[in-house]
Amino acid sequence: MRLFDEDNENVINNVSIFLTIDEAREMIDTLEGLLKSFENKPNHGHLNDETYQHEITISLYDDKNLDGLNERAKKLIRENK
Repeated sequence: MRLFDEDNENVINNVSIFLTIDEAREMIDTLEGLLKSFENKPNHGHLNDETYQHEITISLYDDKNLDGLNERAKKLIRENK
């Protein structure tokens, strides 16, 4: 697991996520979709609140194949920084 604060471009170690019931269901749907479509290559999905002011980007990856990820994401996964 890697956590990244995109606004400040910093690696973080802990995060608290507060979801409504509908947002939790949407997260489950997003994760199930990512798992179904994962074919040994990185993939991602987005979870937004009703006003699109807050977003969670969820990425699946295989550390043996990071093709398709940008260089910042690759460095984060390889070095956790």
